[in-house]
Amino acid sequence: MRALPLPVLLLLAAGCEGVIGSTSPIGVPSEPVRLPPPPGEFPPADPMGRTFRFQCDDLAKRGGSSAVRRLTRTEYENTLTDTFGATAVQGASTALSLVFADPITESVRDFRQLHDDQLVVALVDSSIAVASQAVAAPATFARLSGPCRAPAFTQPYSGACLDELVRSTGRLLWRRPLADAEVQSYRAMFDAARTDADVRATPREQVELVLAALMQAPEVLFQLPAGAVGADGRFQVDAFTVAARLSYQLTSAPPDEALRLAADQGLLGTREQLKAQALRLVDSPRGRARVRELASFWWAANRAPRPHTAVAANAQVDAARVLEQAVAETQAFAEHVFYAQPATFTQMMTSDAVFPATAELAKLLGVQRDSGAVRAPSRRGVLTRPAFLLGKGDRPSPILRGAHVRTHLLCDDLPAPPANADEVAMTNTAMLDRNTLTSRQ
Repeated sequence: MRALPLPVLLLLAAGCEGVIGSTSPIGVPSEPVRLPPPPGEFPPADPMGRTFRFQCDDLAKRGGSSAVRRLTRTEYENTLTDTFGATAVQGASTALSLVFADPITESVRDFRQLHDDQLVVALVDSSIAVASQAVAAPATFARLSGPCRAPAFTQPYSGACLDELVRSTGRLLWRRPLADAEVQSYRAMFDAARTDADVRATPREQVELVLAALMQAPEVLFQLPAGAVGADGRFQVDAFTVAARLSYQLTSAPPDEALRLAADQGLLGTREQLKAQALRLVDSPRGRARVRELASFWWAANRAPRPHTAVAANAQVDAARVLEQAVAETQAFAEHVFYAQPATFTQMMTSDAVFPATAELAKLLGVQRDSGAVRAPSRRGVLTRPAFLLGKGDRPSPILRGAHVRTHLLCDDLPAPPANADEVAMTNTAMLDRNTLTSRQ
């Protein structure tokens, strides 16, 4: 496909720098949406059988606005894959490889909501590449075209077929139906690409242009809340926003067909309906992958370094290979604990199930190799996983591990050290037994 003409670049610029307004041809709300905290009391579950009741009216603490969040790299690629198919996305892998990587290690604060101009260029290039691949795949194009057959592009592409293509593709990419005015804005772009003397696009290029423009809309890269103000004066997000938030949170992917149908039919308005969808999504392959991913982050397995080469050699294991295996074992443990009945914090901290899928891992765990779960009483809970023990470096660090347990697993804050901590002198040295205590102790 040739370089994008001016209309598409202007559309992209509006998405990156414009304001959220209903007058936009890409259909976002007219005013910034601010959501007050929900009224009433909330009884969270407690494993001890107690019930806590609280009410938060402080917007500064509760968070009084509905945030506009950018999709992560995984969410973005899953969105394109579910829309255009894996083949089209794989064919555009070179361009997609330049899109943000979102390395999140220590904290979710590592996530950068907005990037620099390189991201804009990468998104433009990837949208062009994916559009070209999608148009070149007859099966993919036929699925998105609805009743219109996949054309050979030897004749002009009809406006009616273009409208159908925009509606079906936009419904998947934007996670909601497009309004008539939005569809017409893309029809105008389609027509202008053919008649503009500086462009003179071919029928194929016209379609590629529209598909690329759909991918460059803010609705694709960001989760934009949509809805209306109710009779009580509160803004209520619509079913399509609910479906998108639920799906991305639980599966890192856009709503699947069942969830889209529920949103279309207005079947996401009760707690029971949401719970049924959530349980279904969590138990899906992508939901299980999401659990493994979150556990790796929570338990520091995602930042475990390679074991020291001397340590690995002494244990007769390959340093790089055993690290990968240890992370996979931690993820298998997470899935085992999370989907167990009952799934409790106690299970996470005391379960003696290990997953020695390889000979090297079995040697580290002190058990026989097995493709499933094996009991290892000396390896109870997440704190004895090899990946967790490596998570703070290749040298033992009880202090760092203890800090991680307190802040990440127990959700507690570490107090600041005393102001004179660096001035305290140890005077009673006679009480020290250097034969049993280390210098750190």
